[in-house]
Amino acid sequence: MQNIEYLKDQNAVLVPIRDWEKLQNELARLKRRVSKADVLTDFKRSLTELKTDLQNEIYDADGETSADDFLARLKDEQ
Repeated sequence: MQNIEYLKDQNAVLVPIRDWEKLQNELARLKRRVSKADVLTDFKRSLTELKTDLQNEIYDADGETSADDFLARLKDEQ
């Protein structure tokens, strides 16, 4: 990006369109990565909470509670 011009009187920067498009593509790629990381973090947090809930005494510790019963209990708590 050697053809960048700084216009002091207009408080602006001129960038060749090809460089601008590369920057925009890189920005979009980084935003997708951040979004993916957020989703994975939320998913990990949810699994941790689910594990904690499964170990809680109010749920059947013998593992005899069906998934439907467990989800129904979760919905009741909200």
